[in-house]
Amino acid sequence: MRGASALQGLLQELPNRPVRVFAVWEPVLSSDKGPPTTSVLSRLSDARVEQYWDPGKMLSNRILAASHTAPAFAIFSGQIEAAWDLAAVYPPGAKWEGGVPSPVYCGNPVVESLDSLRVHLAGGS
Repeated sequence: MRGASALQGLLQELPNRPVRVFAVWEPVLSSDKGPPTTSVLSRLSDARVEQYWDPGKMLSNRILAASHTAPAFAIFSGQIEAAWDLAAVYPPGAKWEGGVPSPVYCGNPVVESLDSLRVHLAGGS
């Protein structure tokens, strides 16, 4: 949840940046018994954010599978449980057809990736 709050702060720093954020919540910890509560979801209140609940970790499993072919996801190589607490940046118009496309940036955990994520979202490299 610290990552969600940190990401919200970053979005507030970049209020006019044309970004879309897809936050995917999944059960990872033993305390994750169900979908995120309203209190948890409110940590990401920016209008550019869409939030989803993925109880079967479908996206996480696809990222783990892509960790062998997508260099940006290599940080998850060897993990078997979940790819979580990550920020991935895709260029405008990126299509998710077939497998998970390789992002131009991937940071994990979100809180520790804020500086480099800020550069990517602000239009840097």
